[in-house]
Amino acid sequence: MVSRCKALWLAAVLVASTGCSLELDPAPPLRTVVRYDLAEGVIPLPSDVLLDEETGHLDLPIEADMSEAEVAFRQFLNSGQAWSTTFTGKVEFSAPVDRASITAHTFQIWDFSGTPQRLEWEWDDQEHSPGFEGPDVVLSDDATKVTVDPPRAGWTPGGRYVMLARGYDGGIRDATGRPIGIDQSFYFLRQSSKLDTYQNNRAFPGATRAERLEVAEKLEEVRLKVAPFFDFFESSELAPSDRIGRAEVAALWSFTVTTEPELAMDRPSQRIPLPFDLLIDPDTGLVDLSPAIWDTELEAGAKRQLGALDGFGLSANLMFELTRAVDPATVTTANISLYKLGEPPVQVPIEHLKVMAEEGEAGCQQSPVDEGCKHLVVVVQDDQLPLEPRTAYALVVRDGLRAADGDWIRPMLIGHFMRTEHPLVVGGENQLESVPDDLAERLETTRAKVAGLLDHLGRGAVITAWPFTTMNADPGIEAAIATAETLGTPVEPENIKWQTLTAFNKDEAFESLFPGPLAQLVREVYGLRLNGVHRVIEGTIKTPYLLDPVTRRMREDGGHELQDVHFVMTIPETATDLQPVPMVIFAHAIVTDRRFLLTIAGELAQKGFGAIAIDLPFHGERITCVDASLVALPNFLSDELKDLFGFYDNLIMLPPCVSGDQASCSPTGECLDANGNPEPFNSFLMLDGKPAVMDMKPASGAAFLDVNDIPHISDHFVQALVDLGAVKHSLRHGDWQTASGFALRTDSFYFAGQSLGAIIGAVYVAVDPDTTRAVLNVPGADMVDLFTESIYFKPQFDDYFAREGIVIGSYEQERLLNVARWLIDSVDPQTLAFRWQSGGPPTLLQIDSGPPTGDIIIPNRTSRVLQRVSGLPMREYPSILHADLIVPLLGDAMLNDMAAFLAGEIDQ
Repeated sequence: MVSRCKALWLAAVLVASTGCSLELDPAPPLRTVVRYDLAEGVIPLPSDVLLDEETGHLDLPIEADMSEAEVAFRQFLNSGQAWSTTFTGKVEFSAPVDRASITAHTFQIWDFSGTPQRLEWEWDDQEHSPGFEGPDVVLSDDATKVTVDPPRAGWTPGGRYVMLARGYDGGIRDATGRPIGIDQSFYFLRQSSKLDTYQNNRAFPGATRAERLEVAEKLEEVRLKVAPFFDFFESSELAPSDRIGRAEVAALWSFTVTTEPELAMDRPSQRIPLPFDLLIDPDTGLVDLSPAIWDTELEAGAKRQLGALDGFGLSANLMFELTRAVDPATVTTANISLYKLGEPPVQVPIEHLKVMAEEGEAGCQQSPVDEGCKHLVVVVQDDQLPLEPRTAYALVVRDGLRAADGDWIRPMLIGHFMRTEHPLVVGGENQLESVPDDLAERLETTRAKVAGLLDHLGRGAVITAWPFTTMNADPGIEAAIATAETLGTPVEPENIKWQTLTAFNKDEAFESLFPGPLAQLVREVYGLRLNGVHRVIEGTIKTPYLLDPVTRRMREDGGHELQDVHFVMTIPETATDLQPVPMVIFAHAIVTDRRFLLTIAGELAQKGFGAIAIDLPFHGERITCVDASLVALPNFLSDELKDLFGFYDNLIMLPPCVSGDQASCSPTGECLDANGNPEPFNSFLMLDGKPAVMDMKPASGAAFLDVNDIPHISDHFVQALVDLGAVKHSLRHGDWQTASGFALRTDSFYFAGQSLGAIIGAVYVAVDPDTTRAVLNVPGADMVDLFTESIYFKPQFDDYFAREGIVIGSYEQERLLNVARWLIDSVDPQTLAFRWQSGGPPTLLQIDSGPPTGDIIIPNRTSRVLQRVSGLPMREYPSILHADLIVPLLGDAMLNDMAAFLAGEIDQ
């Protein structure tokens, strides 16, 4: 039918001059109209005018002068039984219209899938009503086109919808304030009487009565498609105030939605594969994830963070979904494949494939599967992770993947464009009639990345394929380390205090760390760890602080303030005025602080090294009060004891402030007592309000790894890198000879890090050109899985999920962890570890791998990921306790090896 529409409508237009029984209204002054003219190929879409009900598929006209891309597009649409569940509604006006006149009264969307009901739409750029999930309406910049984004869940499969625009008085107005009218072609569709009667036959062109009646019959077929809807809007089924007379309607069209299962690729509803290069803004080169009204605060924060990245995660799983439940038996690596793009492309092994409903995998492992089993998760083989940075990959889905009822799966429109062999833009010219130029350019840029792969594989059995490009974290890391130098941060050390050590006062150096009345023996034992140290210097240096003091996130204005950061430095007994002292930069573990340098400084000094450590962000003197603690254990109390004590929390944790549950945290992170007055932070083993043994605070580091703000943990790692860069900047350019009494070597440095300090240090050392040798003690990589697999940290993450109402094992948890991987990959050691394969300073990894568990805090698997990717040597020690390095006797072997490696006495 539709292939003959042009002739039909041209014929219909001639009725005005025939003098037959069908008459037009007296010719009105020229009005703005809703364009509804098949002779020009312009009608509102989607529309059942283009649905051939006899053959059961769409039937868009295909003309000889169309581009190859347009022909392929229409052939794809015509292969579908009806319109896609995510097809965007489009209506065009002949001149600009007044947005204020487009209201729920003048532009209506109705769902006729069951009992007719009107859908409440809202403008996409307005503040949405609570719980609103579409449809959204958009008016183009030139005010001549309205588009309608489907509801979040899409148009109902198998449903039928009607859209209508009111004109004339009380309807939509043009930009000059005049009411819009009716397009001449649409006049005939609005008639209530039959068009193909004997009396009307001369209203249509043709040499014979039979030819004229044939044209009339075709036109009548179109009229009958919309006639029931005109009848409905005039009927008594509606309240009088809701009825709409035919004469008020400037345009009305219906469309039917496919029941075929589709592979979802729809940006407005955000049901789109992740990762996918279509989500890269071509102007900025950065990730572009549009906010959605249904985003949680967590999701909105994650999108803002991801918008600063130039690509996708190296360790995240790949995710996509269907519009109907999938047959799990067809979810195989034969039907879903991953390739590294290149000449030739290289297939990347997949570890396993998950099928998930919102509740998790269980309902998808039974027969029949739950109807919600439409989420697919691709887990790349572990030894292939992380993926290579700044590298293009593609996921290919073949037609062996089927819906749970065996139906074939169709791609959505974007999926077709990814699969087609025909360029969408040629020589700068858009080849598609109904796709805007900027979108066509974006689609073509993305399509071209997989075109060679599909040429190689063949397209015949492919549902669709899509490319993604991994991030390049190096520039951001390099910039962070160079921040102090770039900004010209002041370099002079300040607030200097010396303590020169003798054989009799080494224990005094530990009075700050072990101040309690029960700590004298501890100080004496630790004093032995300062053998070889001549002088201990304390003071502050300046660092550019990029974080907001309230949110603890990167400042929105991109600014900074200078912050005084405390340091501890040690000078060896071998130091002389004849040779500058080589310096080790030490990064401490989580919960600890700069003072723990003293626990390893003696062995370093005996190798001739001086050393310096600062408080990492939210540690030591930079501690911040948050409603969390890294010093926490699962609640082991029985139900009876929980009732007795009234303690039902999932975790037993040491409170951050001395008054415990009576205290609160100020917006900027101070401890406040019950009256709102500042009070001290809590310490381990308090006695009479003071530390009994050690001045180590449970709140130290809690804000750094704040699980309540997962999207912004990466900001804290960036700040730590800025701080380490500030240390180097100060050492290189400041007057440290006056501060320490000795000249320091500044052309190169050594590095040692423990736990968190080793994780941060792995990133720092991989990038820093001025590090000569390094030792990373109990480091890890693949950090999201590090925390979820950790014997120590996992309960804290599980508690977070419980508090947020996120079910362990659910798809929501899978999605959240996946986004977290993507974010953390920007500062994860595994992302930078490739650099050691082509250079980088000699570096030794040290881990505790004692049976049965290995390191109880940083799982050995994650340390070995770092070793595998970097190719660095690793030494293992028979312990599970993690903090051995800073414990006399227990960690002596580790410490000896650390110092010997830095001195170049051993190489592995």
